[in-house]
Order: sequence, then structure tokens, then C-alpha cells
Amino acid sequence: MVLIILLVTVAVLIILLILMLLSAFISINSIEVYSRIFNNVAIGFGAILAGLGGLRYLVDYIEEKEKINGIKNEIKKYQKVYPPLQKNITYKIVQSSDKKGKIYILDKDNILHHVRNYPTFLDLDLSQDEIETIKAEDFSKYSVGKSIQTRSE
Repeated sequence: MVLIILLVTVAVLIILLILMLLSAFISINSIEVYSRIFNNVAIGFGAILAGLGGLRYLVDYIEEKEKINGIKNEIKKYQKVYPPLQKNITYKIVQSSDKKGKIYILDKDNILHHVRNYPTFLDLDLSQDEIETIKAEDFSKYSVGKSIQTRSE
């Protein structure tokens, strides 16, 4: 895309240079005409570049919107599995006594799911006050399942 713009720019500049060289052999009235042509071509080329810039901005906006929608879908998916009102009923928020700060969700099937990062922790409406610390020897008895991550750091 950038290469195409560069090639078009070079082509337009070459054409304009040729027109300027030819103007030495042409009358003053013709120079005025070529000057208008040059001006119109330059304005048109500027409009094309502005349109391409706007298109790039639109593509970036759409990509960001899709990323945000993906995050929202991930949050909804995990909130269905781990609804905030079911804390300590169908699942618990736990950590091992020897690895404090590494948070897991212990589900009703006694499977641990690592909560990968703090944004995910917040997305699931979890709270630091709800974390239960489990002795390391008891913690090691649970099997570890799939990690949970709604977005990266």
C-alpha cells in the first residue's frame, strides 16, 4: 500500500517536472493553463492521500472494536460459568499458602483454574477479600484445569 502511494507520487512529480520543462517552450498563457492543471492535480492527489489516511483510520477503528467485542464475549462466557452470585456455592476463589498471589477458581468438580492476570480477575467481579488460602499440601491434591483469561495484561 505504501509502495503504491510512493510510486504514484513519483509518477505525478515526474509528470509535473516534464510540464514545467515544457513550459519554457510555451507561451505565458499556456503556462497559466499548466499551472491550473498542476494545482488541480495536486489537490486531487492530496484528496486521494487524505482518503487513504481516513480508510486506514477506519480499519484501525474496526479492528479495535472487534477486539473489545471479543473481550466482552470472553467476559460473558466466564461470567456464565462463574456467576458472581454463585461464589462460595458452586466455586471458590483460592490460592496456595506457598504461592500467594497466584489466584485460582476452584470449581464444583474440584478442578483449579488459574486466573491469568489482574484484568481477568476484575472482569469476573472477583474480590481480594473473597480469596481463601489453602494449605500447600491440600492444594496439591486438586487437579489443574484450563486457565482463565479474558484479556492480556
